[in-house]
Amino acid sequence: MGEHVTLIYVITHIDIIPTNLEAGRELLLRYAAEVRNEPGLARFELLCQLRRPNHFETLAVWDSEAHYLASLSAPVTLSYRERLHPLLGSPFDDRVHRLANDQ
Repeated sequence: MGEHVTLIYVITHIDIIPTNLEAGRELLLRYAAEVRNEPGLARFELLCQLRRPNHFETLAVWDSEAHYLASLSAPVTLSYRERLHPLLGSPFDDRVHRLANDQ
């Protein structure tokens, strides 16, 4: 029988200062396109809240915790976070999950 894989789900809340909305959205869209090439990334979605267009979430699904942790120091992620930092209204909020029935 094949080895069981525990997927890692990372939800990141990103609040852009409203006056930086266009620049922030462009940067988020560019990152979404670039990060999809990272090893171990199964899925990546960029979400925008309906009533607060400067509030975004990313949903990343990784095939392992090791790949997720490696992504934090990947050049694409470091560059993105450095460029996004001055546009933020609050710090990044990464929340790491696994499926509740995957124990």
